[in-house]
Amino acid sequence: MNGWIRLWIVTACLGFCITAIFVWYFKTEPEAIPHENEFIDSLREEEKKFICSGSKYINNCKDQNKIDVRMPNDFIITFVEDREESQAAAHAYWAKVEKKALRIQLDFALKGFMVWLSSTLAILIFGYGIAWIRAGFQNHKS
Repeated sequence: MNGWIRLWIVTACLGFCITAIFVWYFKTEPEAIPHENEFIDSLREEEKKFICSGSKYINNCKDQNKIDVRMPNDFIITFVEDREESQAAAHAYWAKVEKKALRIQLDFALKGFMVWLSSTLAILIFGYGIAWIRAGFQNHKS
């Protein structure tokens, strides 16, 4: 293994470490995910019947005590009373938000890995191309 290949391996390893640190540093926190209607819409029916937030679910709360719960992403969900079922619905909502944050983080990590891989391979191919051209000129000297 010649010196240029060793230099490429060291550069590729350093690039991978920098990419991994970059992806970890810009981690997507669930608290930063804004509310989307799909979080509530994708809940199970037995969880939805305790939610009063949104025009679709306003009929769930007719003539009942209501409680507002501020989720960690600052979205306020109105529930029917303070019951265990309402708490279960709040936990289910938050699980949907966390799942979305994980999907965003994995997508970001995949893009970072692809940038690292493509740039590393581009440098390798470019180096081999220059070596091939240089070898062609050296063979014609004699």
